[in-house]
Amino acid sequence: MLNKIRDKFGDKGDIECRGGKFEELPIEGESVDYVFANMFLHHVSSPTNTDLC
Repeated sequence: MLNKIRDKFGDKGDIECRGGKFEELPIEGESVDYVFANMFLHHVSSPTNTDLC
């Protein structure tokens, strides 16, 4: 899916795609303006664990 996003939006210059585990996202704190996550909660072992947010 990341490759599809890169193919579609890669030339926009202001979009960066990264993959990682929900519990250990590869981003610095307060460095993201917008995040879109779709269809991933069924892959998380404890989606109601608010300590991960």
